[in-house]
Amino acid sequence: IKQKDSWDLEVAIELGNLNKPIAKLITRYNRQSSDLKTKEARISKQENRIVAGMQKLPGAFKVPKFQQWVLDGRQEDPNASRDVRRLTDRAREEYERFREQSPRLANELQQKVGQLQAMKMKYRSDVESLDETVDEISDIDQTAQRLIRDIEQANEKLNREIVDVQAALISSGAKFNPPNVTSTQKLLKKVGEILEDDLVDRLRDRGDSGFQN
Repeated sequence: IKQKDSWDLEVAIELGNLNKPIAKLITRYNRQSSDLKTKEARISKQENRIVAGMQKLPGAFKVPKFQQWVLDGRQEDPNASRDVRRLTDRAREEYERFREQSPRLANELQQKVGQLQAMKMKYRSDVESLDETVDEISDIDQTAQRLIRDIEQANEKLNREIVDVQAALISSGAKFNPPNVTSTQKLLKKVGEILEDDLVDRLRDRGDSGFQN
C-alpha cells in the first residue's frame, strides 16, 4: 500500500490495527478473572459460615451431603435416580421439621442461603461473560496468526524479487517500510498464556447438583 512517502505491506497494516483491540481484550480478561476470583473467595467464605452454623443444629444438619443440599437451595432433580430422590425426600422432611420446631433459626438460615444463591447467580453470569471474552480472544488470535503467516510469505516473495523491488522503489522515489511484528508478537504471547489458563475450565467444572450417587 502506498503511503505518504513510503510503501507498506497491506497485511502488516492490518496486523498493526489489531494491537489496540488485542490489548483491550487482555485488559478485560485480567479484570474479569480477578473479579471472579474475588467472588469465588466470598462465596466460599459465605458457605463456610453457613456450614459452621448448621454444625450447631441437630440431626441431619451435621451430615455433609445434607449441608450441601441446603447450600444448593434444597433443589430437586426430576432426572435423579430413585435412591437420590429418596434421599432428597427424607432431607426435605427433616428440613420441614426443623422449620416447624425452630422457625426463627430456619428463617435466618434461609436468608443466608438466599444471599449465597444470589452471589452464585451473579458469579455464573460473570463466568459466562469471561467465556465470551475468551472466545473473542481466540478469534482475534487466529486472525493475527494468519496475518503474521501472510507477512512471512510476502517477505519471502519480496526477497526472491529483490532486484525488481529495489528498481520499483527507486523509480517511485519512495522507501519501503519492512513490517515490524514485535509489538503484536508480545501481545500474542500474553494471549497464549490466557488461552492456556485453566481458570475457565475449572469454573465450568464446578457444579451445584445436590446429592450425588
